[in-house]
Amino acid sequence: MWLIQDKIFGEETDDLLKHIDDYQLVSGIPDEVPYDTVVRGSVDFVELYQNKFPENKQWLTLQNYNCDYYYPFVDNLLNKDYLMMSWGSLLEKKEVIFSKFSSDSIFIRPNSGRKIFTGTTLTKKWWDKELDIIRELPNSSIDDNDLVLVSSAKEIKAEYRFLMRENLIIGKSLYEGDSSLAEDIVTTSVAMGNKYFPDEYYTLDIAVTKIGQVCILEFNSFVSAGLYDMDYSSIASFFKGQ
Repeated sequence: MWLIQDKIFGEETDDLLKHIDDYQLVSGIPDEVPYDTVVRGSVDFVELYQNKFPENKQWLTLQNYNCDYYYPFVDNLLNKDYLMMSWGSLLEKKEVIFSKFSSDSIFIRPNSGRKIFTGTTLTKKWWDKELDIIRELPNSSIDDNDLVLVSSAKEIKAEYRFLMRENLIIGKSLYEGDSSLAEDIVTTSVAMGNKYFPDEYYTLDIAVTKIGQVCILEFNSFVSAGLYDMDYSSIASFFKGQ
């Protein structure tokens, strides 16, 4: 059975459920669910599920998606030239940051797998103002002590999302950029290159830079990440056979 939190994934849920026979679309956690339930929803929703049914299959190990946990030993990262610092120090460390990367544009993202704000590129000229804007966004929940990853800005030609079970590709989708890129090259790079498996099932985002490098952008949990335009029929069939 699939247990999916309502109003989280939008039209994606409607399209996915066309291929699933046994499911519950819910706002809260039911009193009973089968052991092999496939759960999807916000991180908070999934954690409530895991706390209520610790004996069931568990596909969210949240710390495994924190950058400071996997960055030190994952190869081929797009943002391998990075610093870690608290959100509260971003203002006072402005000159240090831009001196380190010798650029007028800097990429920042949360360390946490909870995605307390969306990763973005900021400029030196508007650094203070842009930080204020991020903090005030409705989907942001930032504390001064939250760790932030800071890296040089890169020019990305395309971004792909793969649904994975270890190195097995279950689904894939181009979710941003140039669709003319040779997808088989990207797919081969994913299947051959990744050696880090944060959970039994996870999503792997791959970036192709303007100069043709194929790099790991980030890992996300399958249970709380969007699937974009993947083949929902194949995904539903795969999990039905598990």
